[in-house]
Amino acid sequence: EDIYKREIAVAKTLYGEESAEVSMAMGNLASVLLTKGESKKAEEVLLASIELDHKRKDEDSKDVMRRMRMLALAYSNRKEYAKALKYYTIVEEHLVPDSEDDPMLAAVLNQMGHMNRLLGRPDRAIREYEKQLAAVERYYGDQSIYYAGVLQNLAEAHVADGDQEQTKVYLD
Repeated sequence: EDIYKREIAVAKTLYGEESAEVSMAMGNLASVLLTKGESKKAEEVLLASIELDHKRKDEDSKDVMRRMRMLALAYSNRKEYAKALKYYTIVEEHLVPDSEDDPMLAAVLNQMGHMNRLLGRPDRAIREYEKQLAAVERYYGDQSIYYAGVLQNLAEAHVADGDQEQTKVYLD
């Protein structure tokens, strides 16, 4: 944590108070804070870094998306699922046009499905998991452990939705 705080100070001196390097260093600090279970502090750092990105009109880079994913995780850790879903949705919207980063897209879709399940919206969770299944199949193939995990998630979402027939299809 101390090293990343020093990194922020050095980046401010070398590159300027609102530089991309400062935002990136803040993301590194937030990662440590999340690991330590300090979600509120991580949220504060991440929101400040995203505000810097906004001022620079640099809101679409992969590093910004990484920090938005961390912000979603901070909210999820605090059981603020609707806020988490908001940021996962932003990340998904930036990844879908590229569709090149299927592992990240698959992870985001998984979290979106999970947030919807926790919010009591199994129908929306099913839609996210179905999109995730396609991304996982493209990247890992339909014989991978990841593919099997998505099938399990789909089965659980269908249980919550009351569709026993579709549940059995996915479990089979």
